[in-house]
Amino acid sequence: MSRYGRLARYAQRQRARFILLALLTVATSLLVALQPWPIKLLIDHVLQTNPLPPFLEDFFRALSVEPTPGALLGCVVLGGLVLFAVGSALDAALAWLWTIVGRRLVYDVAEDLFARMQRRSLTFHKRASVGDLMGRVTVDSWCVYQIVDTLVVTPAHA
Repeated sequence: MSRYGRLARYAQRQRARFILLALLTVATSLLVALQPWPIKLLIDHVLQTNPLPPFLEDFFRALSVEPTPGALLGCVVLGGLVLFAVGSALDAALAWLWTIVGRRLVYDVAEDLFARMQRRSLTFHKRASVGDLMGRVTVDSWCVYQIVDTLVVTPAHA
């Protein structure tokens, strides 16, 4: 378990960004859950003649617009587009932030591995090839990112 504790220290350094990632994930999920709602309004109040809910009547009254099926159709289409645009923007922000957090994790691990390699003896460096050592630093630090991505981010999106 101590190995995972060492890896958790790298994630701990990014705690604020991980909290922001969690909040953005929840907000994105809520917007995805709201996307069918304009279609429900379209079916219930434009295609059928059900009475409008009070919040929609208040909305049209505030705009000084008669709640005709055409006006409601325009609001439903505009609302659907706004939900889609905001959801897409949050999704892009989520991907961008995860990329930043991932790169930072990889950089932190690579920095620590490189510092640890520099503390090794000259005999060690004489026996090991530079390419092999640098490959280990690069691949091992990328593996930490893959582990966090697989164990934390992927289940959060599912």
